[in-house]
Amino acid sequence: MRIADIIDTPLALQQACHEWQHESIFAMDTEFIRRNTYYSIFSLLQIRVNNTIYIVDLTRLKDFTPLHQLCIHHSSLLIMHACREDLHLFHNHLGAIPQKLFDTQIGAAFLGQGAHVSYRDLVRTLAGIELEKSQTLSNWLQRPLTAKQRQYVVDDVRYLHDIYERQCEVLKEKGRLLWCYEEYARLRELVQSRDKKWLYNKIRRYRMDEQSLVILSRLYLWREQKAQKRNMPRQWVLSDQALATIAREKPATRATLMSKVCRIKSSYSHELLDLVHREISQQEQATLWQIIPLSERSMEILEKMFQKVKVLASIMDISPHLLASRHDCEWLLRLYGAGQHQEINNHLRGWRYDTLHEPFWSLMSA
Repeated sequence: MRIADIIDTPLALQQACHEWQHESIFAMDTEFIRRNTYYSIFSLLQIRVNNTIYIVDLTRLKDFTPLHQLCIHHSSLLIMHACREDLHLFHNHLGAIPQKLFDTQIGAAFLGQGAHVSYRDLVRTLAGIELEKSQTLSNWLQRPLTAKQRQYVVDDVRYLHDIYERQCEVLKEKGRLLWCYEEYARLRELVQSRDKKWLYNKIRRYRMDEQSLVILSRLYLWREQKAQKRNMPRQWVLSDQALATIAREKPATRATLMSKVCRIKSSYSHELLDLVHREISQQEQATLWQIIPLSERSMEILEKMFQKVKVLASIMDISPHLLASRHDCEWLLRLYGAGQHQEINNHLRGWRYDTLHEPFWSLMSA
């Protein structure tokens, strides 16, 4: 395997992307840092093309246009492992998400190896090689890279082609190869749409009255916007506990607010009080079904749905989480209760539809 010189100049990147434009398949991985920021700092991009591995040092580059073009190329296939975080990186820094991608973690999941199997485990199974992972939490912003760091990033793409080829062979035999691409398309859509179900999943953990839940959803969205604008971790704006306290206590004055939440910027107080005491809008009223606690009867149905998932997943020899998580089941049940039946069909499209639509519909309609 040839290891090319590090690409760290605009000219070198442009030349490399020009050479790659007619290639049909790439293996990719990324290294990034996300400790004191909201957005990850994109440090390195590793690319294997045929039998050559390239390392692109993104800390030395400002114009990522050539990589943007590579991402949106319809005829090229990218191979990655556990690509969700990488897609966010591409979306935020390159302004594009790959059109066609095969995720070897998804491939492994459809082969019954668990929903979250590691790249290291796949390499061990495939090649009998134990990869060195001591650099996982390394400082990827330091320069020059150490010899161990370079070896680590090279190894992260060295075996992806081989894993892909082996998985494709078995997936074709099982009739599940198309499922992998459907699953990636679903993931790609979630990243592009900036889906807010994560927000409702967080809020539903709290036992509060309806007004408090609406206030809490406002506070979470407000914090998200502040964290994005200032590029800082969410908890640095206000902690989850602080948001819950404000929503539950509903302080009436700035003094009361400051006494309830000690560590708060004074400039935030007027905004927070406005969020607390603003009347519930028609739009908020119309979306209450997403966050209010389920009834006892609905909880019984939810449990039956997830038990059905476990049975069906066992028959298919896949992880229940891949078929449908408990959050997925709850979301579908809430959609049914809200009369949004077409959204249920959209959520279950593709390979899941034939497996889950009929049993889920039967349980929910009961």
